[in-house]
Order: sequence, then C-alpha cells, then structure tokens
Amino acid sequence: MQVRKDVWDPAQYLRFGNERLRPALDLLAHVTTTAPSRVLDLGCGTGNLTTLIKARWPDAEVLGIDSSEKMLAVAREANPDCRFEAAEIANWVPKTGFDVIYSNAALQWLHDHPILLPHLVAGLNPGGCLAIQMPAMHDAPCAACKSSWRTTRVLPPIWPRCPVSLRF
Repeated sequence: MQVRKDVWDPAQYLRFGNERLRPALDLLAHVTTTAPSRVLDLGCGTGNLTTLIKARWPDAEVLGIDSSEKMLAVAREANPDCRFEAAEIANWVPKTGFDVIYSNAALQWLHDHPILLPHLVAGLNPGGCLAIQMPAMHDAPCAACKSSWRTTRVLPPIWPRCPVSLRF
C-alpha cells in the first residue's frame, strides 16, 4: 500500500496540542468500554492521545495508524508500549477486530464517509465501540477551495491562504 507525500510537521502540530486535546479528551470520556483487549487510535498523529488511551487501558494492545512517518516517529518514541503503522485511513484494512476504534480530528480530511464508516464498524469486535470526533470544517477556507475547484475548476480568492498540502 502506498502512502501519500508526508506534509505534516510534528513541531507545528504540537504547538497547538492543548487546543486539539480538549475535544479529544471529551470524546474519550464518552467511551464506556471498561476492559478492551484491542484499541485502535485512527489518525494518531504524534501519539498524544495514544498515550492517554494506553494509560486508561494499560492491559490493552494499542495500535496507532497515521499516514505521516514523521508524526509516527514522534508517536513511537513517546509510546514504546504501543504499535504504530503508516497507512492511509481510507485504504487500511484491519487484520483482526478491535474493541474500541477511536478517531479524533482525522476523518474530516477523508471523502466517502458512507463507505468508510461501515468499513470501520466492520472492524469492531461484537459489542465494540466506534468513537469519532470530526470538527465541522465545511465553512473553512480550505473546504471552500476544494468545493469551488470540484464544481467549477476555478479557485476562489481565498486560495493563497490554503495550506500547500490541500492544493491540487
């Protein structure tokens, strides 16, 4: 499986770690699973939440998936008791089921949620929990750029403010 060009910068990502952590902690608090044996952190980035997941369920096997090897290098160093794999979420297929699949602020970057979400549910063990948090990004400048390009092939005036990684 081929992974896209790595455009993530772990240092820049971690500059806003506290702001990113608040909704992630709220989501984790809503997971009522008490003793999972396998937990997936989907879109784990630098592993900040992976650390908290492992602390909450120390006996669980915790796997983090992310498309950025740079982010995963930070995650591996911070979480030696967890496993990490580089993969595109949209194409990744679990080899075995999970008791918890957790994804904070990652799935909003993907398309085809009607296909992706049933695929994730199929990766759960019976009685498993799928915990997802996606920021509302439909009004963000980058979303406007993508939408304009898809429908008209003309980029809006806000285009120069969009991150390079979203240019297509």
